[in-house]
Amino acid sequence: MKCSLIVLAVWFSWMKPFCSAYRGVSSVFHHSVRVLDQQQCLPTTIDGNDDVGYFTSLKLKANENAVISYYDTTNRDLKLAVCDNAACSSPTITTIDATGNAGLYTSLQLNTNGNAIISYYDATNRDLKLAICNDAACSSPTITIVDATGFVGGYTSLQLNTNGNAIISYYDFTNGDLKLASCTDATTAAPSSMPSHQPSLHPSAIPSLQPSHQPSLHPSHQPSKGKSKDKRKKKKAKKPTTPKVGKKPTVRKAKEPTTPKVGKKGKKSRKKANN
Repeated sequence: MKCSLIVLAVWFSWMKPFCSAYRGVSSVFHHSVRVLDQQQCLPTTIDGNDDVGYFTSLKLKANENAVISYYDTTNRDLKLAVCDNAACSSPTITTIDATGNAGLYTSLQLNTNGNAIISYYDATNRDLKLAICNDAACSSPTITIVDATGFVGGYTSLQLNTNGNAIISYYDFTNGDLKLASCTDATTAAPSSMPSHQPSLHPSAIPSLQPSHQPSLHPSHQPSKGKSKDKRKKKKAKKPTTPKVGKKPTVRKAKEPTTPKVGKKGKKSRKKANN
């Protein structure tokens, strides 16, 4: 009994540092949880009408109030919420684009006036669009089609350059390409080459990128390859005729052995006649 008590005493003395370390770690863990609770990171419902809130993008104004672009799934519209305070207790909600099914893949930036500029995808027309707000609430935005070539405008990302012009990266669903649109006008969102399109960014406007404009990539545009194919066809057509010509001597050789046999019969008949 005394030996067992001695062993237990030794074991507790050996485990004591580990137990104290565990208490220290657990106290730090609980303290960190309490700190997170004290930060008061409480969510607020900005728009509770219907099914809304897809593809959000957020920026803070100079007064640190939030401006949020998002997609209204029920009505299929692009919307903007402008918060009036840090908690966004009574935001101003505006429908930016209600034409068809528009407002997916939003990306938002604020210009020097604090007005929103939003790039997004128009699913009805399969176009990349840009909305430029002319006031803080975006009551009368200027909407421009940036790219309408094919099925384009997915997963947009928007930034403004030093002139306040929009630069947008996005996905081309038709060709599976990454594209970039650089706008030259901060008020109308006109791309760098044309009012509604940017040919320099489209494969259809670059002959070197289109297979139909690359004769070297298509046999139909390569006369030399076409001739070689015709020659091969002609050679293949001649090959069956050559063995037919070669078979004629074999027929003559088969007839040659018959001539001496006829001669022998003639000699025998002559000998019989002489006798």
